Amino acid sequence: MQLTLPQIKLLENQQCSSNDWSLISVPIDFNPSRYHNVKFYGNVVLGKTSTEKEHKILGVIKSGIYNAIIENCHIGNEVYISNISTPIKNFQIEDACIISNCFSISSSLSSSCGIGDEIMLLDELGTKRIQISSYLNSSLAFLLSLSTHPIINTSYNSLINQEKELLVGAKKRIGKYTEILNCGILDNLSIGESCKIISVSQLNNGTIDDNVYIEAVTSIKNFYIGKFSEIDNAIISSSFIGEGVKLSEGIVIEHSAIFNNSTLSKGEVTASLLGPHSVSMHRSSLLIAGVFSYFNAGSGTNQSNHQYKLGPIHYGITERGVKMASNSYISWPAHIGAFSTITGRVLSHPYIDIFPFSLIIGNEQTTILKPAHTLSKGAIWRDCDKWKNRERRKSTKRKDFQNISPFDPHLIYKTYSAYKTLSANSSEDLEQKYKISISKKDKSKGLEYYKLYLNFFVLLICKKYGDLTKYKDKIERFYPNENDFYTVDLLGYTLSSFAIKKVEEEIVNNSFCITELLEKMQKEEEDILSIFLAIKIQENITLDSSITIEILSNRIRELINKDIEQDINLRKEIDSHIEKKNSTDCIEIFLDKKEKYKHLPLDII
Repeated sequence: MQLTLPQIKLLENQQCSSNDWSLISVPIDFNPSRYHNVKFYGNVVLGKTSTEKEHKILGVIKSGIYNAIIENCHIGNEVYISNISTPIKNFQIEDACIISNCFSISSSLSSSCGIGDEIMLLDELGTKRIQISSYLNSSLAFLLSLSTHPIINTSYNSLINQEKELLVGAKKRIGKYTEILNCGILDNLSIGESCKIISVSQLNNGTIDDNVYIEAVTSIKNFYIGKFSEIDNAIISSSFIGEGVKLSEGIVIEHSAIFNNSTLSKGEVTASLLGPHSVSMHRSSLLIAGVFSYFNAGSGTNQSNHQYKLGPIHYGITERGVKMASNSYISWPAHIGAFSTITGRVLSHPYIDIFPFSLIIGNEQTTILKPAHTLSKGAIWRDCDKWKNRERRKSTKRKDFQNISPFDPHLIYKTYSAYKTLSANSSEDLEQKYKISISKKDKSKGLEYYKLYLNFFVLLICKKYGDLTKYKDKIERFYPNENDFYTVDLLGYTLSSFAIKKVEEEIVNNSFCITELLEKMQKEEEDILSIFLAIKIQENITLDSSITIEILSNRIRELINKDIEQDINLRKEIDSHIEKKNSTDCIEIFLDKKEKYKHLPLDII
């Protein structure tokens, strides 16, 4: 309803004004006493204002608008707005929002709030660019930037166009229960529910999903931030931040896509694609022009994408679970196998993704490879256990799908390929083909540990599914030509080459949404892919038929415990040299950690 003359008079007595009072709509039980020193321009809808509550920063607040300019806005019920220096323009502010002590909060109707803006990933020249959208997840980002699937790109672009159509020409949203306090310039934003934005200097041209916390940020421009993410003091531009991401302590991020549960602080990320659970927490670390997932960067971690010839045209891939030790360095291009550890300076541009679980030692122009080295260490099994405990996405509906099992099909496929490659080639042939140095002893140990791992996997699959021969007809239908078979780790879960082809066919034939198709195909292929790999291993590798899961579990635990004992003994050494009151207690803590591995690897499969 429109304002009555007595209501208008009361508002004017409280220093309120409007260029046309007839353009203001109010509820039947409108309370004009809750509006002081407010200027209204254009069409404005006001909600109910009856609540009074204690706020931990602002003290006692009464819903209403105080010392602000409102232009072309829809204000929900029980909203509190105060002390805004310039007009709040073109927003739909939903129920129970609190907005106070800000310089500028405005939006253009023509803005798409960052949706459709481009991120120049990997080579920094724009050949791997992807567009920002709320539909983007880690798997889709990987396909868009690293594969040649024009149909997938076309499907994704149609989703972006639909999303932009909903935003352009419409008021921008500030979702219910959101708080915006003590901020500078906030322009062209769409903000979800239950967000907290506190003491931020500048947010420009972006979309913020529900339950996001942002504080003490210098600047974020051209962006998307997913649900349950926390940002405390960061500089971000032209980037996608996924769900449950934590950014802090001056991290600088540019033209990058960072996905669920990653934790980054102090360093720099440029032109990179970071999949789930990527961690970098040191001021001297740089992640540039790379693909990382389940990744850990030691202090001083660095890469180069520039040979000072043709510009920053190079990029590289580290598959899931890679760790880079302190002061380690890779000169791109290179492709590193899953769950490998990198030390030293890797300059030879090795393509060794076929050898997962390796220790890679860079020694100037020589790259030393110790295949399967990390399979005997406790870190891998601890990683797979800890990731499920580091889940920050509180919603059951999540954008990124992930398989954190140490027996993910892509790991199995790569290990199977590695075993065959080591078996078929001499150390000299491997050195020439893969630009690495590998000793006969390390090759032999690699074969031993790879076979142990594959044997364990086959036994697990047989235990779960019984006689695998009954699945052969289904396998032949799903994988008609084994020569064209390979797997792809889509930064969280694995699809085969045939599954990706089926996704493309479904898009063409039925116009399904690409994100829904990827999820559907992952569920459809999950079991049959593991069964297929188990059969291939049985057919091509001689396994010990008398060995049991329990025997293999004990063998793996022996290796893990030996590794853990070395760490505990190192700690005991320093404690024996330094008088420490709680030394015994500390050792007990470490022994408890050792006890935690008692049931590995069976309890994390």
